[in-house]
Amino acid sequence: MSSRPDRDRGDTAADAVAAHDGARAEGGLLDGWLLAEEDAGFAPALAATGIHPVVAPLWMRDQTASAAIVDAALGLHGNGVEP
Repeated sequence: MSSRPDRDRGDTAADAVAAHDGARAEGGLLDGWLLAEEDAGFAPALAATGIHPVVAPLWMRDQTASAAIVDAALGLHGNGVEP
């Protein structure tokens, strides 16, 4: 098993889930999506489906970084995403 992320799988995951689950505004399940900074290129595709993308650092390397991820997730609500 490699410690390297499987980029081929990851490069299609956001698109596949967005296409499958869809935006809640259009009868789907998702309102928003946190994207890691290295995946920021997916933000326009998600936005085009009606899912609000938020790009943020998502590596939980310490308690401060973990708290920032929680803040970003909770911040989705402040950006027009319904709870």
